[in-house]
Amino acid sequence: MRKMKILWVCMLSIALLVVGTSLPAVGQVTLKVTDWQAGMVGTTSSVRGVADLFEQSHPGVKVDYESYTVTTYPEFLFPAIAAGTAPDVMAVYPGPDLATIINADPNNLVPISDIWDEDWQKWLGRAGEFLGGTVNGKLWIAMLDAQTECIWVYKDLFEQCGVKVPPVGTPLTVDELIGMVPAADAMGKDLLTAGFMEPWVVHGYYFNAVHQLQPTDTPDMVLQAMKGEISWQQDVFALPIEAFAKMHNAHVWKEESLNLDYQTSAVKRWLAKRAVGLWANGDWFVSDVNPADNTPENPNVVTIMYPLVNEDATPAYNWGFGTDFGINGKGAHKDLATEFVRSMATPAASKILVENGVVPAANGSLDPATLGSTGNPIFDECIELFCGLEGRASSYQYPYAEACDAIYTGVIDVMLGAASIDDALANLDEVCGYGG
Repeated sequence: MRKMKILWVCMLSIALLVVGTSLPAVGQVTLKVTDWQAGMVGTTSSVRGVADLFEQSHPGVKVDYESYTVTTYPEFLFPAIAAGTAPDVMAVYPGPDLATIINADPNNLVPISDIWDEDWQKWLGRAGEFLGGTVNGKLWIAMLDAQTECIWVYKDLFEQCGVKVPPVGTPLTVDELIGMVPAADAMGKDLLTAGFMEPWVVHGYYFNAVHQLQPTDTPDMVLQAMKGEISWQQDVFALPIEAFAKMHNAHVWKEESLNLDYQTSAVKRWLAKRAVGLWANGDWFVSDVNPADNTPENPNVVTIMYPLVNEDATPAYNWGFGTDFGINGKGAHKDLATEFVRSMATPAASKILVENGVVPAANGSLDPATLGSTGNPIFDECIELFCGLEGRASSYQYPYAEACDAIYTGVIDVMLGAASIDDALANLDEVCGYGG
């Protein structure tokens, strides 16, 4: 009897060992996921919804999702990467932050373009070609939510300034915007409010305006200049700074916009209707719009594109992305992390995002023709802009931190009258190593 008991215990141990190597025990694996979207209910609810689906299809796996604010997230992420305690799935801000992480050690993240399958690449669509997510020719982060960065306006206030809201995708010129300022002043409102404390609020229009002036879509002259291949000291780079200065001097936005942050101050100012429009808005604030201004019967919040530098410019459309997830290349659960990031691009995930008022970045997994109206007019317009609008594409995030900093500083200094356009461009040549 004792021998039988010993044999049974040995067989049970072997069985448990075999099972343990193929299926994790309940609660055994915790997949840590972080981002910077605290307070952005649409985005955080979407991530949690995708996580719930993932847990259902992966018994024994729990997704521990934590969201920081956009200002506190870098204080968490960079030390965690350096200490080897970074989460399994981590949002990484595209452009300079991503480049810093990869250039420090390419093993910090798993290059998604090295591992994606045909479906994943197809689902990502436009997001799979995002320059801000690319370093050394590889895509390192997968985008979750998307936006077409442009200007949001209250239609009734806009048209009280004497100008009809143009059709979706049709921009006004800088001079036409400037011409609306006296009417906005007469109403006691800013024409536009902006949060220029945040560099991307400058970069978004600057890169867009350069792309308006390029003779062709390719090559990307911004990228050439950042690499030191061509000089910044030419009209294609000077005229966008001049446009900023013209709008600033004409009070398209008030002086205080240079001292406002975007995510709280500028947005709240616009939501309170102290301004006709909000400069550099993306789709993530779709759920914050006053419902009274955003019904099928009263679609009063609409988009206008960034203004044309001049009448000869070609419209450019800023497609961009909000939350961008990478796979920890040194994490203990790389395979699970990869599956989770892939799951964010599936049609099921896109459905969850739409239900939460968020435009999915994976436009290849979303068919606007079969989607129909969401009942939210500005959200419908956002989906149309991202998935349906064609034109000269403009990226507003580049992986060249020093060049981006110099552009931001140069534009702000010119608007303040602290530097000339020639000085700003000469400094960019120096920063980017252009040798002439």
